[in-house]
Amino acid sequence: MIKHIITTAFVALTGLVSLNAAPVPVNFGGFNKSQAFSLTVRERSVGTVIGSTVVENPSVPSTIPNLAVGQLVNFTIGAKGELKGTKINIPLFASASNVNNYVTPLKRGSLSNNQAIVYKVGSNPSTPTEINLTFFLVKVSRSGSTTTTVEYKLN
Repeated sequence: MIKHIITTAFVALTGLVSLNAAPVPVNFGGFNKSQAFSLTVRERSVGTVIGSTVVENPSVPSTIPNLAVGQLVNFTIGAKGELKGTKINIPLFASASNVNNYVTPLKRGSLSNNQAIVYKVGSNPSTPTEINLTFFLVKVSRSGSTTTTVEYKLN
């Protein structure tokens, strides 16, 4: 009987302690949920190939962010660790102490994919120093395929 009372009291006290414990911050590759940061576009490259013909001075498709060199871009880490920005939402794929890799998984029937590599300060893994964004769009039709690659370097 006394053993039962002691066990019940211990379980009750353990429950109270866990209720009062501070929540553990969620960390995604060194970044916290809702963490915001901004970097500036330093380089931009757009390439389009229709069939086997390279398009001169291609435009950025409407489904891909159209960022200008010199533009300040705001990013936020989402609730699941994804990299978010205007027209950007790329899930976290893998991380290391100085780099996070974000990749949009391929969907069935699609060859399009987005990728971001976020480089961080080695001693402070929550401080991004550079981002390389790559957007890859493939459209296939009866007349052939169109492949567009848009790349940005921000720091």
